[in-house]
Amino acid sequence: MAIAINGSGTMTGISVGGLPDGIVDSGTLATNSVDSAELINGAIDAGHLASGVGGKLVNESYVVNTTTTSNTTTTAAASSISAAITPTSASNKMIITLHIQVYRLQTNTGTKLWLYRDIGGAGFSVLGGAVSMYGGYSDAGDDDVHNNVSLQVEDTSYDSTSEVTYTVYLALSHGSGTVKVGQNNTPSSIYVQEITV
Repeated sequence: MAIAINGSGTMTGISVGGLPDGIVDSGTLATNSVDSAELINGAIDAGHLASGVGGKLVNESYVVNTTTTSNTTTTAAASSISAAITPTSASNKMIITLHIQVYRLQTNTGTKLWLYRDIGGAGFSVLGGAVSMYGGYSDAGDDDVHNNVSLQVEDTSYDSTSEVTYTVYLALSHGSGTVKVGQNNTPSSIYVQEITV
């Protein structure tokens, strides 16, 4: 079919692909003429976003645990509070949110919590500093001596797409006695989110 310019200002006879590259620009398109339905998957990636645009949640792992674990020493030991996630990209970051109920079963003891990380089974290492708690309670050995702990840790240094496991470690900071999580089936949670940067 021949290309025809009609008196109404329209054209006929142009097939798909008939216009040269670059002839239609953003000024030629009507407002709101292109929406998500016209975009193919992958058409917009990180390279097409303005600098600083990120923050998309791409992966997550959420674990609630009621298993009792304890420690009677000042040496950090693994608790039952743990979650694993396999990153989609080594350049993203992880946000780890913890809600923990910690029990101390002795007078004048303190406790410490740490977040440890293992990448691909290479072994656990501490991530950040310890959270310390102290209470001078007089009801020694009472199961209801506890602290509710909520904290959030950002991990930007895993640099791997191997499975990453985050585990809470606990210990006495001083004194004698026992520190526990999961006492009386009390739940604690760990929520790991992989965020684009």
